Amino acid sequence: MVFIGNLKFEKKQGLLDTEEKVREAREILVKSTEDTFRRLDSAKTASWEGAHSILLD
Repeated sequence: MVFIGNLKFEKKQGLLDTEEKVREAREILVKSTEDTFRRLDSAKTASWEGAHSILLD
C-alpha cells in the first residue's frame, strides 16, 4: 500500500521562496476566491429571480 506521505517535496527557487511571495500568493488566492463566491451568489440570485418570474407568469 502506498501512502501520500511518502512523497518528497523540494523547494523550487523563485516559487514562493520568500515571505513576500507567499503573502502575495495568499492575497491573490483570497481575491480570486471572493470573486468566485460573488459570481456564484450572483448566479444563484439570477436563477432564483428567473424561477420566481416563471411561477408568476
